[in-house]
Amino acid sequence: KTQREYQTVASSASESLLDLIDDILDFSKISSGAIYLESHFFNVRHTIRDCVEMLGPVAHEKGLELSYVCEPHIPLRVKGDSKRLKQIIVNLVSNAIKYSDEGEVIIEVYMTFPQPGQGILRVHVRDDGPGLSLPDQEQIFQAFNRLQKDGSINGTGLGLAVCHGLVASMGGEIGVFSKEKNGSTFWFAVPIKISTQQKEGLQAHACMENKRILLLGATKGMSHFFQVEVKEWGMSLDEMEEVDELDSIESSSYDLIILNMQLGSAQSLVLSKNLVNSSGYGNTPQIILTSLAQRGMVETVEHGRKYPEISFLTKPVFKKSLYESILTAWNIEREKSASITKFPEKESGDSGYFILLVEDNNINQMVAKGMIKKLGHDVTVVSNGSEALGMLEERHFDLVLMDCIMPVMDGYMAASEIRKREHGSDRHISVIAMTANTFEGEEQRCLAAGMDDYLAKPVSAAALDVKLRRWLGKEVTRAAVINTHEKSSPQADDLKKIKTNK
Repeated sequence: KTQREYQTVASSASESLLDLIDDILDFSKISSGAIYLESHFFNVRHTIRDCVEMLGPVAHEKGLELSYVCEPHIPLRVKGDSKRLKQIIVNLVSNAIKYSDEGEVIIEVYMTFPQPGQGILRVHVRDDGPGLSLPDQEQIFQAFNRLQKDGSINGTGLGLAVCHGLVASMGGEIGVFSKEKNGSTFWFAVPIKISTQQKEGLQAHACMENKRILLLGATKGMSHFFQVEVKEWGMSLDEMEEVDELDSIESSSYDLIILNMQLGSAQSLVLSKNLVNSSGYGNTPQIILTSLAQRGMVETVEHGRKYPEISFLTKPVFKKSLYESILTAWNIEREKSASITKFPEKESGDSGYFILLVEDNNINQMVAKGMIKKLGHDVTVVSNGSEALGMLEERHFDLVLMDCIMPVMDGYMAASEIRKREHGSDRHISVIAMTANTFEGEEQRCLAAGMDDYLAKPVSAAALDVKLRRWLGKEVTRAAVINTHEKSSPQADDLKKIKTNK
């Protein structure tokens, strides 16, 4: 335990130093006027999605909900520097998560069109944190100031100063609205070019017209997201914020019920069960919204097995995943003619496989991810065993690389739970342990937990290649023949490291 604490402190200190170095480099470039901005076409929704997908588990681990809302009329193809835009958004959202202890963080995206071919992109990041006093708001973007946990400013942080410099380099503005003890809204607005060739967005399915949906237990940001998307698809939405008892739901005719599984609570599963067994709602399809960790919980998995007609959707919720979940709940196959803007797909080689990397250390993640990609495989990363269980419920993987010592749920417990869930089925996913523990008996402990093999850290590319070739040579589905598989792993390779603005 003591060694683990030392490792955590050392890792945190190393990450802080790397963040500080990145901030200093960016700040020096901005100060000297040497900052370089790229210009390329990109999809605003996908940029926001990448940020939310990356930071969702971070928010959920703190007990915070993370939601986003994009106005429907925002063009799908714009021209600018998506990498720097991501850097600003990730920075602001990371701050909001860090300095909020409860509630939610909401990203709101708007766009105005002052002249043809030109837009003003405006992004608001709202939080339920401690808020800022007026004097603090006036100096928050100055260099060498830093937010403290109580909301005051002190220290040597550069993150917000970098955001200020990047926005200014883009020809935009940045600011903050806040009241003490009443949360904050950081915002920025930047000019952006609009492409003359626009892709057609996600069109409503014919079955959606005039359908009624009941949304239960949603937060403010989540509610706003559903209202925007459902209305665009020609459906109506009724809501109830706090629902504990079935009797509180008025009898009415709904075509779908969506339940938000609140973080830290499994009460929604009880309500879901009661709805299934009720006379009024027993035949009404359900979608349960869960975090990645909640999706892997034993209670959630058992509920899904007992009621296979119920669909699950992992938070944060995105437009495309909501669309497909609704059709799945109604047992409707998506029409091939439906015009859907595809997310950018990574291409795998003919021998590529889908690999799940379970590792909590950021540097170890980057190193292992780089080696796996170099070997020609697709990799998705999660930071603990609980998230791994949730991801395995959501997607197909050919192999799991499992760190042994992790917070929340370690690799031994996760491997044991994987085998327990496979019991009685024909499925057996290969799990390879990765551990720095060299004590005698460690390999036997990994095998006893249900893992198939063992890799000692530091892992070399050659040793990893040998293990992958050995265990991927078994009867598993090759990536090359899964033409219909929709990958949803975070496209975060081009992001700067998450800055925590300490």
